[in-house]
Amino acid sequence: MLRHFVATTLVLTFALRVHAFGPQGHQLIGHIADELLTGKPAVAAKVSTLLHGITLADAAKIADDIKTWDGHPTPHLPWTQIPALCNDMADFLAANSNGPGSHGHNPDHHIYHYTDISINSDLKYDKHKTGANKDDIVQMIPYCVGVLKGTIHQPNAKKITRTVAVVLLAHYLGDIHQPLHVGAAYFDDHGMLVDPDMADLSSADKGGNMIQFQQGGQGHEKENFHAYWDGESVKAAIRKIKTAAGSTGASLTAQEIRDHFVTKKPIGDPLDQHVALSKLAVTWANEIMPTAKAAHEKLKFTPFATPVRVGNETFFWSAEVMPGSSSYLEWAGEVVDTSIHKAGWRLAALLEKVL
Repeated sequence: MLRHFVATTLVLTFALRVHAFGPQGHQLIGHIADELLTGKPAVAAKVSTLLHGITLADAAKIADDIKTWDGHPTPHLPWTQIPALCNDMADFLAANSNGPGSHGHNPDHHIYHYTDISINSDLKYDKHKTGANKDDIVQMIPYCVGVLKGTIHQPNAKKITRTVAVVLLAHYLGDIHQPLHVGAAYFDDHGMLVDPDMADLSSADKGGNMIQFQQGGQGHEKENFHAYWDGESVKAAIRKIKTAAGSTGASLTAQEIRDHFVTKKPIGDPLDQHVALSKLAVTWANEIMPTAKAAHEKLKFTPFATPVRVGNETFFWSAEVMPGSSSYLEWAGEVVDTSIHKAGWRLAALLEKVL
């Protein structure tokens, strides 16, 4: 029964899985890359030309913005007032959506944002594993790189122009550094974590979208586990940075972004120089998988006897932090801090290399 309910909510999951790191997190990643590219004026000029003058910080939100269009462009955001950019995104949407105005048999751009590799596997991405998809994020990043390098020609079936490729990369670099956009939990009928490629039956949490999370345990506020990682963890990271800077507020200033993210390199090589461009996305997915596993292992899961419906969301499991564990939110904030740092530097380094 549980397996049946999970399958029937797949389309709903597409609607829920909206903002990896939320608009604020994605914008931060783009802002970091913008700042880094000020020291590379030739690259910055190419990026600006392709983006018709908008910043990477603003471009990084577009791939989520268009999820609300449902086949019909809605020109209400600032970037939609740029005809060339808006038209490119509308063409991309028409070729990668099955909503009104589409051809009805297109791939769905919603699935380009994630992959669902089991956290109970060997923690390595493989396109043949359950949860992988020929159009998942690990496949779409090199596709966009191919468009920018000229190895994937224009026009192409996905209607990804060089402009669209930069827009998507600005967003996908954030997605692939969000643990629940790469790793997923699969449960058997007893609520035990299993590897779907080894178990007879399993049900997926769809990147945490099927889990109702109680951060503080019983009696505390409940929320979508995936949404928690998109929003609350980003807020925790920002609070941590603001505290270290001795300031207050809900967002970082340009100077705080420079001081914390731009003036110092993240741990490790920003672009993994010894990795081929075509293998970067696999490398990054494999890097975040252990964190996706840890994000689940710190919790206790309980299957609902009957799926719980809250608004337009349906949950099949509840989760709360293991008794005696240290602050989950503080740990998640540290993860996001590191992930956003890496994603911003990697975005800048990748664009420098392919443009």
